[in-house]
Amino acid sequence: MANTPNQLIFHSMASRWNTLSIDIDIASSLGFDGLETSGTKIAAFLDAGFIEQDLKARLGDLFLPGIGFLIDVERQGKQRSDMLQEAERLCQLASAAGAKGIEAITGPLDLRVFEAGSAERHPALYRGLIDLPRDTQAALTADNLRAVADIAASFGLIVYLEALSWTPLNTMDDQLRVIDLCKRDNVKLVIDFWHSYTSGDTPERIAQLDSELIYGVHLCDSLPFTGGIPERSHPARCCDRFWCS
Repeated sequence: MANTPNQLIFHSMASRWNTLSIDIDIASSLGFDGLETSGTKIAAFLDAGFIEQDLKARLGDLFLPGIGFLIDVERQGKQRSDMLQEAERLCQLASAAGAKGIEAITGPLDLRVFEAGSAERHPALYRGLIDLPRDTQAALTADNLRAVADIAASFGLIVYLEALSWTPLNTMDDQLRVIDLCKRDNVKLVIDFWHSYTSGDTPERIAQLDSELIYGVHLCDSLPFTGGIPERSHPARCCDRFWCS
C-alpha cells in the first residue's frame, strides 16, 4: 500500500507479546492501513526459518511507515559503537520488510536514574547524558542522530525521533533543536500525544510545528497528569497507538 495522508496504522506495542504474524492478522482483519512493528518481531520471524520473500508475502498490502526501536540514541563511548551497529541492523530489517523508516528513541529508559542518590545506589545503571549540561546533551544527541541518519540514508530510509517524556530533551523545543543541529533531511518527528502531554507541550504548541517535520502521530489517551516523573507503568499510559502521516 502506498503512503497516503491520514492512514491508520496498528502499533505493535498494543499487542506487545504477540508474534509478528498475529499482529499482521489483527491489523488486516480490523481494517488498518498498515503496521508499525518492531525489529525484534521481524527478526524473530526470520529466525524461525522464514526468508525475506516470506516476510513480504505475509505482510501483503499492509503499509509499514517504520519500525522500532533504536533506544538510547544518545549513547557515548563503546555504547555509541553498539548503538550504531544496532541502527545498521534495524535498517536491514526495515529494508527486508519494505518499511520506510526506523524510530530513534531518547534515553535513559530506566526511571531509577532520576531517584536521589541513584548514581551511588545503582552504579551500573545506564544514565545517558543526564549529568551533563543541557547544551552538551543536545549537541551529543544530534551528533549521534546524524550518524544514524547517514546509515538510514544508505538504505533509503527516514529516521523519526521520539523523545520519551521522562528523559532529557523531552519537549518539542528540545527535539527541534536536536534536529536543527543534526542537519539531515531524512530526520523527522513523531508526535506522541502522551509524551507531549506529560512533557508539558500543549495542542497550541504542537499546532505551531512545521508540518513537513512531522512524519507521524501516535494517538494516545491519558488520565490526568499532575507533574513529576511520568511512570511508564501508570494506567494513564496509552494502550493503543495509531499512525497518521
